[in-house]
Amino acid sequence: MNEPPTYRFGPRRESGVLGLARSQLAAVSTSVVLALLAVLGARQPLAGLGLLALGAVVAFAPAGRRPLVTWIGPLASRLSKPTSATAPLRQHGLRSGAGIDPRGPPLRSLGSFPASVASSSGRL
Repeated sequence: MNEPPTYRFGPRRESGVLGLARSQLAAVSTSVVLALLAVLGARQPLAGLGLLALGAVVAFAPAGRRPLVTWIGPLASRLSKPTSATAPLRQHGLRSGAGIDPRGPPLRSLGSFPASVASSSGRL
């Protein structure tokens, strides 16, 4: 059976300003710029605060002993790979078309419909 795809993280390096990684600095600086645009351009101070909070969460909140921002690479890699229609089925050990009748569902006879439906048009 094929092994599921894996992603190897780079070494945990803290470089840059204030001991933050470059990805963390990028997340914080992007949120600051967007917050400034929201406050100064659109005059939306609450949106600016929300963007600052979102940037802080992405840059500093841990997920699997790493900041959320480090998971952007694996997520983008996973989403960029083309998947086939049977990929979700293979993931659960099923085959494509397992348990499906290729002829389709059985047709109902005219007698199985209520009398008002069967006699209204004469055909279905």
